[in-house]
Order: sequence, then C-alpha cells, then structure tokens
Amino acid sequence: MRTPFALTLVLAAAGALAACGPADRPGQSAAHDAPSASQFRGPDPLVLRVPRAGGRARVHAYPRVDSVVWSAPGAPRIRQVLGFDAEEGVIAFVDQANVPGRIDLRLGEVSRAGSRFTVTMPRTADGSSIFGIAGGDVVRYTATGRWELDLASPLATVFPQGDGSIIAMSVIEAGTADLWRVFPPNTDLLDSVRVTGLAPDGPRLQGGDRLYLATDSGFAVVQARDLAPVAPVALGGAPRDAAATPSGDRIFIAVTGDTALAVYERYTGRLGAGAPLPAESRAVRMDPLGRYLLVRPMEGDSAWVLAVGTSKLIGTVRTAWRADLPFVGPDGVIATAQGDDVAFVDGATLRETRRVKGGAADYWYPFQWNGFRPRAAGLDNPVEFEVGTSDSAADSARAAGAAAADSAHRAAPATAAPQPAREQWVVSFAALLVESSAQRQAEEITVDGRRARVVTTLRDGIPVYRVIVGPYPSREEAERVGRASGRPYWVYAAGG
Repeated sequence: MRTPFALTLVLAAAGALAACGPADRPGQSAAHDAPSASQFRGPDPLVLRVPRAGGRARVHAYPRVDSVVWSAPGAPRIRQVLGFDAEEGVIAFVDQANVPGRIDLRLGEVSRAGSRFTVTMPRTADGSSIFGIAGGDVVRYTATGRWELDLASPLATVFPQGDGSIIAMSVIEAGTADLWRVFPPNTDLLDSVRVTGLAPDGPRLQGGDRLYLATDSGFAVVQARDLAPVAPVALGGAPRDAAATPSGDRIFIAVTGDTALAVYERYTGRLGAGAPLPAESRAVRMDPLGRYLLVRPMEGDSAWVLAVGTSKLIGTVRTAWRADLPFVGPDGVIATAQGDDVAFVDGATLRETRRVKGGAADYWYPFQWNGFRPRAAGLDNPVEFEVGTSDSAADSARAAGAAAADSAHRAAPATAAPQPAREQWVVSFAALLVESSAQRQAEEITVDGRRARVVTTLRDGIPVYRVIVGPYPSREEAERVGRASGRPYWVYAAGG
C-alpha cells in the first residue's frame, strides 16, 4: 500500500478559488466572485508546467505560478495532457512521438510506455487509463501493463466511459461505421449499432451520456449507455468543431459557412438561439467549469470569449491557439499565449491581471487536488474497533462501581470472574479520504453473499472512510474472505 507524500501548499490570499458553480444554463451570469483562500474547503487549485522541449515537470500553487510545490525530472516533450486522476494523483499524457505516459505526483516520477508503443486518438475517462488506437486495434495503457482488442474492421476512434467500459468506432465503408461496447479486460462485445451517413472528417465527441458523430449536415446521435439511436442534430452546414458543457446540456457547434455558433439543447432535442460572432470560426474550447467558451477565428492569433450562461460575446483576447493555451483557470481568469509570455486576463472584463515572462516556453495544465496538503502521521494506520462496547454498557459499569463503593461495608455475594472478550478480525480493502469513492468500492465487493460496508473514523480530526467486511471470529476466516475477494486486503484485530 503506497503512502502519499505531502508538501506544504501555500495558497494565495485572494483569487485562488473556483467560482461557486458552472454557469452552463441560460440566464446564469458569467461573472465571478473569488472569496478569500482562507475559506477554501475544496481541492487546491494547481497548475502543471513542463518545458515544451522536455525537462523538469513542476506543479505550482495557482494563481501563484512562481511558487513550486512539486517537481520531478525526466518529462518528455508533451503533445497533449489527457486528464488527471485525483484518487491516484496521476496526470496522463502523450508525448510528441504519441507515446503514452503518466506523471505520478505521489511517487514523484514520470514514466512512459516503450518507445514502440504509440497511439493515435488518445483519450481517457479517469485520468489514469489511456485508450487509443495502435496498429488498427484498441489499446489501453495503465501502470500495470497493456491491453488490446482486435476488431474485424479498422478502428477510427474510441470513447472511454466512466464505468470502465469503452465504445469503439470501426469504419465499415465510406460514411458507415459500427459502434461496439466492451468492458475491458474482457473482449466480449456487449452492444453494437451501425451508423450511416457519417462525414469522413469532422468532430466526434461525447456530451454527457450521448455520442455526437459528425455528418455532412449535422450530427448522428446515440446513447452511450446502450448505443440506442437518438434523433439526429440537423444543421445548415457541416460541423467544423464542437464542445459540450460540463453537464452535457448544450453543445456549441462551429458550422461551415455560418458566422454564428449553433447551440443544441440536449433536453429539448432542438437548436436554441445561436451565438453570433464577428466571423466564421474553426475551433471551440469549453471552460472546465462551464462559465466561458473560447472560440478560435478562421484567421489571426486571437480568441473570442463567450459567456456560456447567456451565449453572448464578451470580446476578443490576443493569443496563439495551442493544445494547452488558452485555458480558463478555476478563478475565471483566462491564460493566453502572447509571444514569449503567458498573460492572464479577467474573463468578465478581459483586462490583463498579470503576466509570466517567458511562460510560453512551457506546456501548461490546470487541475485541482488536495494531495499536497499535510497528512497526519497516523492517518494510514489501520483503525481499531472496540467490539461489544456501548455507551449504555459503560454507563452501567460506572453505576455499578458507584453502588459498590457506597456499600463497601456490606459483604458482597461471590460473583463469577469476568470472561475475556473473544478476539475478532476485520478485512479491510481501502482507506480513503473521499466518501463517494469508498462507497463505490464497497458496492463492488461481495464475499459469501456479504457486501462490504464503509465505516468512518477520525484521525487527528480528518475523516477517513474505510471499506471493510467483518468482523470474523478468527484470523483464518478473515484471511480466507480476503483471498476470496480477489482484491488487495489486510487483516487486523477488531478489538479484544
């Protein structure tokens, strides 16, 4: 069991917080108020910076991007960061040679797959497992190795799902593709559907629980959970690019020949009011918190900024358009690439708030995590349970003691010697700081018809959620249950 290391993270006094919630519904304001960092109770805002030429990876305390809280050597030239796994503390990426890799913030190391293991169309759903296409097959890269799925037809792309399954898209002929749902590491095909009328090129994205596949005049749509077809999205032209709000409620679409973005409303199944722009656009990028949409014009080094809540144009910012920049930070500030520098501009006013000289020489990736906070020394020690003891029993014992003291001058009748409590044993599978993660793990573990449960304990005032089964009357029985689960476990005495 790995023990996370800790670094002291010094937050800025103000402006370090994300906005209270995404403004991805019409009528909500895109303005933001940044409360004091001293009141911050969620994950800490951070940013990864890696030299674009390769070198030492550093993590900074956002927005204090000059304060390094973590670093590790050996990072390659990064082509794209795919995602972040907050539970594992891992950042997934592919390098310029399309080799997948991982930056492990807990172990303090950067690792890559072998140089011959390259993937196209890389994606991740959990920030740890990287899926892509290699040699026409679906491949998965994790810390434990490589998995492959060979389908009969050439693969076009793959959509990893939050439940661990994947949806692979294989091209049958021009304009026709099959979608297959598989649950790795099994290779059994669970669902499939054939989709026709697809464009050879064009955006293919997932928004919420639906897949949107470009056609010559809109999108073919299927449900991700069962691949059931949904009414298509009809546009006035071919889609160039598209981006979904974090909830998947709306899709913003850049359409060929149209100066306004089309806005598809997922719950009505119709196009809503469009988002007018000064000219045609070729790329769109969504704020992770759903407040702003960044739009790339067909020409020039600039980006339009739209308020997602109102679909209104706020204005234009000067920036190069790269894989990492521009991005919207958790405080609603937009990081832009301006020459050799990275300039930060307020999303609501577009006024520059600060500038990092020479910052454009780095690859930037913002994320949020609480793994750098100091941890109590005994936080990862197994919890000890007191079995068979209750408040009422303790009260009765104290009352009996008082009565005995008051009648000490009277002879008490002989009583039997107390019997020692039998030792009991608990099987523990995980100790987590996130209750929802512990509950998910508990739901997946059943041994001898007995489902695991979550118990909460405090270590130095910090709640720890433990996934356990038991107690059992003997260590041998507990060990048998642990082995039968097929999962990592440890056994400890519950009390005596």
